Amino acid sequence: MHALQAHTGTRTQARAHTHTNNLSLSLSLSLSLSLSLSLSLSQMLKYFAAFEVFFEENLPRLFRHFLANSLTPDLYLIDWIFTLYSKALPLDVACRVWDVFCRDGEESLFRTALGLLRLYQDVLLQMDFIHMAQFLTRLPPDLPPHLLFSSMASTPMVCSAGRWAQVRNSAPRGPRPVLRPPGGRGRY
Repeated sequence: MHALQAHTGTRTQARAHTHTNNLSLSLSLSLSLSLSLSLSLSQMLKYFAAFEVFFEENLPRLFRHFLANSLTPDLYLIDWIFTLYSKALPLDVACRVWDVFCRDGEESLFRTALGLLRLYQDVLLQMDFIHMAQFLTRLPPDLPPHLLFSSMASTPMVCSAGRWAQVRNSAPRGPRPVLRPPGGRGRY
């Protein structure tokens, strides 16, 4: 009798776990859809501009490397943000990102992006435009969650221009001007 109850209890727990995962995925897709449908191009450009402010302050060497190679945030951020990292990260890691997003809001999505860039900074600094773009659209499937979340935790969302919301609200509604580095090409 106890074995039957234990088996039934395990099956019930498994169903509850599956229901919870389906609910999380459904919630995330719903939040992502509402985020993507409610953002205009000018609003998205404000997010990119705010992200670049935090990127430049948190990871200046990598930021300069991206500029020198003309790699702009829209090439990787759109996919990451609009799918809530469900395409870029292993599902178990993406679910944890969703939990943080539900708790902390949109700022956490950009902290995740900065955390990923921080985590892979040394690798990215060795790459050119094509390899960086490919890498960022197909992150390693064996990404260690504890390293990502540690990297996110060491990424302050306060910079010289203020907190995330302040920077986002004051960001220009457009990309930064394109400047050519001396003797080079790309944004600077």
